[in-house]
Amino acid sequence: MLSLSPLWWLLLPLVGLPIWWHRQRRQTQQMQTLATTKFLPAAPPQLLRVWRWRDLLLLLLRCVMLLTMLAMLAGVVASWRGDTVLISPELDPQWVQQTLQETGFTKAKQMTFCAANTCDVDTDNVLFWLEQQQAQWHQDARWLVLAPTGYVRMNGQKPDVRHTLTVRVAPPSAKPVMPRSTIHVAVNSARMEQWRRLFSAFEEAGVGAYTFALNDKLDARTAIAVWDQISPMTSDWSAPLIWQTIATKPAQTGTNAPANSSLQALHIGLRLHKDGQLWTVDQSHDWPLQNVQDAKKLYEAWRSRYVATTPLQSQEVKTNPTAPLSLKALDAVSSTYCLYVLLILFLLERSLAHVRRS
Repeated sequence: MLSLSPLWWLLLPLVGLPIWWHRQRRQTQQMQTLATTKFLPAAPPQLLRVWRWRDLLLLLLRCVMLLTMLAMLAGVVASWRGDTVLISPELDPQWVQQTLQETGFTKAKQMTFCAANTCDVDTDNVLFWLEQQQAQWHQDARWLVLAPTGYVRMNGQKPDVRHTLTVRVAPPSAKPVMPRSTIHVAVNSARMEQWRRLFSAFEEAGVGAYTFALNDKLDARTAIAVWDQISPMTSDWSAPLIWQTIATKPAQTGTNAPANSSLQALHIGLRLHKDGQLWTVDQSHDWPLQNVQDAKKLYEAWRSRYVATTPLQSQEVKTNPTAPLSLKALDAVSSTYCLYVLLILFLLERSLAHVRRS
């Protein structure tokens, strides 16, 4: 068990509140003084609290509720995965089996990865995904990544991981596999088809290196958010890169950024905000949805901003026992289960408290 936000455990003494509350003496009935008792010497009452099974069960439920809430805030993740092999579906099965025997991963769990929901791991950067999700693996677990030549691209900086990571790249095959990186784009516009054609042109300009997935809603994977509306942009419309159409001069959102000649030629203003960059176009101009040459300039401006990547090569990544753990290891499924458990505990506690008062 690992805590991704361990400072929340400083509130652990709060678990003693239900115990203190149950130990408080409560006056359950009104006391009446008898007339004959005034001649007796005064003495403090000797009371003995008798615990019933309902009191003990109610105390246990309340303590477990507080512990569950603290565990959710602290980000508790169970390390349940062992040695794992992540395999690209494009590989030759014979080469995969040979590599597994050479590296000693024949008994390890196998998982497929690709930039689609048909694989076990839906990602276009498997090394970054492992860095974000490494809290799910045991401390002594090992990783083996198998991929074709040029199928996976890696950022210039190696991942910071706590586990042994081995990367094996298959030799080039007769049918070369084009490297692809999926860029998720959220578009709020009445000209969706024109935006689709623009990003299709971007894919052709990238010679198959990128695939742009357009959607009309934001999610955690959105890299570009397009607000092609005259109305003001909503506060929840956020992404590392935002393209905004505005009614008048550029909105004073964020801070000034260094001048970019490519963007200035397209009448695009550049500003910095908390999540990344904001590109704005005045109403007197328009995004290059029709002009091919301007679309090419916009692609080059975006490409210069996009993080440069290099093809993945066979290598051994050194482990770092003090590598930070990401909160992204807490997936939505585990959080939902914790909420369900907390709801069940709350219903039981309320029901038992009602029975106890009756």
